[in-house]
Amino acid sequence: MFFVDLRKMPKVTFRKLGRHKATGMAHIPMDRRLDSHIEIDSRLKGREKFETYLHEALHLALPDLPEEDVLKAARFQALVAWAEGYRHRGKPNSSSQ
Repeated sequence: MFFVDLRKMPKVTFRKLGRHKATGMAHIPMDRRLDSHIEIDSRLKGREKFETYLHEALHLALPDLPEEDVLKAARFQALVAWAEGYRHRGKPNSSSQ
């Protein structure tokens, strides 16, 4: 069984994921001592980037949730938050975002 410690922030990296035909990927470690990891396609912007963050975080938090349910939940959360004015500011010293 896979395990993610939800008390720890996953490592997030950005790179082109075109050859994987994905906008994001969640990596759940088989070893409990290792941290989880999210990869986001570096070309994403705006709401699509935010929705991908939510989507991959849901995979980590609820690994048994079917993909269709993850898609619906992430899309709904992104739409609601975006309508309320959420926008990604980026990190102060981050050039990859």
